[in-house]
Amino acid sequence: MRKVAGVVVLYNPIESEVLQNIKSYVNELDVIYCIDNSDEENNFFSEIEKCVYIPNHKNIGLSKALALGCDKALKEGATVLVTLDQDTVFEKKCISTLIKYVEENNDAGVVSPNVKRIIRINGKRKVIDSALYSSSIEEVGYVITSGCVFTAETYDLTGGFDESLFIGQIDQDFCCSVRKINKKVLRLGNVFMYQEMGNGKKHNLFGRTVYAPNLALFRYYYIFRNERYLRKKWGTKYNICKVSLYKYVAVVMLFEKEKSKKLEAMFNGYKDGKKMIERISK
Repeated sequence: MRKVAGVVVLYNPIESEVLQNIKSYVNELDVIYCIDNSDEENNFFSEIEKCVYIPNHKNIGLSKALALGCDKALKEGATVLVTLDQDTVFEKKCISTLIKYVEENNDAGVVSPNVKRIIRINGKRKVIDSALYSSSIEEVGYVITSGCVFTAETYDLTGGFDESLFIGQIDQDFCCSVRKINKKVLRLGNVFMYQEMGNGKKHNLFGRTVYAPNLALFRYYYIFRNERYLRKKWGTKYNICKVSLYKYVAVVMLFEKEKSKKLEAMFNGYKDGKKMIERISK
């Protein structure tokens, strides 16, 4: 018997927004595990009967939180899993369409919807109606973790999420694991979720548009640490997911503030990536 479980990872959530987001898809799921990485409890889900709230009382990282939720879902009989960010919103029937596709196509390891961006204007959210990707069904290198749908069998065969990653490149790693078991990573272009995409800013460089991500120091640290680790872990199979570290360095040097601190975070992350490699090489 089918049982669909959602896993939402929370971190210092805005109550009204998170409740609104969950209500956009709650009717398409049987249960939602809300894994909270905040220091303080945020148990405001009592009005949503399907929510199971699990506080960690600290930030254990995105990868561990996802693994915690997925493992609990499997123990309680879930047959299909949906992973979500706290700021993800879905159009109606989106998740149902993804579930139907992954159940009817044995070669589909993980399926994800097309994306429309959410931006903030004076603190209020606004959806940009143009989609980021084409309207076709595409096999892709990787999809972001939020909005991913996969069967319990696929999750079990992949071994789940690499909990050493903490945050960053979790999606690339999981999609590599999906391909390792000879299944496909697919994006369905005709169904949509709405997603906030961070604090990136556009810049013009010699007539070309360049995006500066303007990430926090710890995010640059983990990007460089995890990238070095995953290139070693997967070898050439990771090329389809590879992040350009040189591009991050160039963009920070050209367009972002706190250049020296961010470059130092990148260097420290890359250095610590070697320590991760040493652990898996033993």
